[in-house]
Amino acid sequence: MMPPLFAPQIDAVIDNLKSDPDLMNQKIYQCLREIQVSLGCIKPFGDDDIRQIWVEVERGPVEVFGDYEECKESGEVNNLDEFVELWQDYYPQKTKWYKFQTVKFRNDLFFYFGDKLIFNINNQEQPATEGKSGWNLEFLENFVHWLAEKIVEVTSRFTSGILQLVSKWRHVWRTSMGNLQGRKLYPYLAVRFRK
Repeated sequence: MMPPLFAPQIDAVIDNLKSDPDLMNQKIYQCLREIQVSLGCIKPFGDDDIRQIWVEVERGPVEVFGDYEECKESGEVNNLDEFVELWQDYYPQKTKWYKFQTVKFRNDLFFYFGDKLIFNINNQEQPATEGKSGWNLEFLENFVHWLAEKIVEVTSRFTSGILQLVSKWRHVWRTSMGNLQGRKLYPYLAVRFRK
């Protein structure tokens, strides 16, 4: 399991990331495919098979927000209290929500974090073993691996919640079908759950 990433770290990655085929290698590609499979439990909408999910991320400790000494040297803050206040201004809540979605168009699958396109892959082609850019692909690999774990965590909670709901409805169905009210509900429920 990956160490957690916090909102300031994610914002830094997303702000600097652009969809570029040179930022792709086998590890990133496999994690993106894993994300695609995990999102299979979500019903797509629109012409482009859009699947969307919200991910909650902790803001983390003030240390992940930035380097206090650098901020002080640049004149952004004068003391540690101002640095903490700046951190709380940027991240007033203990958690931050991010929208994550995939869009499929022809053979291409696009990955959006917030409203920003971060990756796209072609389902017909395998990427090179190593990326060609000067980027630190290890950090990107860690981010995508973290994202895949987060998506699996969220979708597994979602699917387990559905299973619990189905189990409750089965219980209600079995117990209510024996009485007169249950027989009156049968035509409505039968039509409703066949859809």
